[in-house]
Amino acid sequence: MEIEAGKSDESLRQIDLGREISAIQDQLQEIARAEMARQRRRLGQLSPEQEHAVEALLISTINKISNPVIEQMRRSFDEGQVERVNRWRSVFVPVY
Repeated sequence: MEIEAGKSDESLRQIDLGREISAIQDQLQEIARAEMARQRRRLGQLSPEQEHAVEALLISTINKISNPVIEQMRRSFDEGQVERVNRWRSVFVPVY
C-alpha cells in the first residue's frame, strides 16, 4: 500500500493541474470558435458587437458546461486520486 501511495504522489507531482485545466478550457473555447466560424453564415448579417456577443455567449456556455467536470478533476487531484484525475482529463479529449 505504501508503494502505491508513493507512485500516486509521484504521478500527481507530474501533473500541473493549473496548466491542464487551462489547456482544457483553451481547447473547448477553440472548438466553440471553430463551430461558430463553421456556422457563421447561418447567423446572417451581424455587427461586430453582435458577433462578439455571440462568441461571449458560446464561451460562457462552454465554461458552465465544463465547470462541474473541472471541479471533480480538482477534487480528485486534492484527494490524490491519480486515476480519477486521468479519467476526468480524458473526458475532454476530442474524438474526430
